Amino acid sequence: MHFTYTPQLDDESLCQGDVLEKTQELKDLLDEVHPHYCRDEYTHFQVLTQSCDLVLRGQSCSARYITIAAVRSLDTVIKREVEKQASGKLCELDGDLLCSDKTRERLSQFVTSLINNNSKEHFFLKSVPEKGLESDSCTFLHLSIAIKSEHYDKCLRAKRIQLDNVFQSKLGWLVGNLYSRVGTPDYFPTAVSDKGDFNALVQGILEGQLVWVPQGIFRDVKDLAKTRPEGEQKASLEQVLEEAEKLAKDRAEKRVDNLVELIRGVPGITIQDQDKLKQRLRSKGDLRNYFGFPS
Repeated sequence: MHFTYTPQLDDESLCQGDVLEKTQELKDLLDEVHPHYCRDEYTHFQVLTQSCDLVLRGQSCSARYITIAAVRSLDTVIKREVEKQASGKLCELDGDLLCSDKTRERLSQFVTSLINNNSKEHFFLKSVPEKGLESDSCTFLHLSIAIKSEHYDKCLRAKRIQLDNVFQSKLGWLVGNLYSRVGTPDYFPTAVSDKGDFNALVQGILEGQLVWVPQGIFRDVKDLAKTRPEGEQKASLEQVLEEAEKLAKDRAEKRVDNLVELIRGVPGITIQDQDKLKQRLRSKGDLRNYFGFPS
């Protein structure tokens, strides 16, 4: 069981943070009061109401309504953030979504914050296939709905996962929009003890969504993808990247030649001096990066 969950499920009462399966009786209820949330994209729900208001006293609890929020796949959250942060820096090629690696660091920070539950809009839920949560998911805290507490038993029968106490508190803080941070264990080092492994986890999440393209050739890749004649046999991604690499390097070589040409007529500059300058410019490494091609 993931460290954010408690291994012992309380099946006699609801608690803040409980993950509810979208059972048929819940779907029937939602179909009457919130039909929008019956859509397949909303896989589960998470209870947002405070635990103290959900304690049963006799046949009822003190809360008149039970607030639950919609749960969707982690992929959905990542794709939305990619579109937000990488606007104008995305390109689709034969079903692959390509992105300039210039945005990698910002997206990595976003994923790190997300899976450590430091996001103000989402609550990360690690997959528990044996409990019905098939894939990593996120609760959309702003997509919350209230149902009458008379339906308490329906929610309780749909309960599949329960948060550990400290993460119940964290969720409560997020929902309450307080100004102090509840200290909770982070994914690293609690679940992943090695920093390198944690970074690999973050990059794996991102690489499941995108193909990273070096900033220096991204413009060429976009142009090649747009200008490919209709009906032409699809080139592989590797071929497109190779062609873009060549275009960028050719431009960089031309820039070197132009710079050397500028000093050709300067008094005292010999052919040997020109050759040395050309070699020195080329020795800077990747000419595309050195000259910033393309921006």
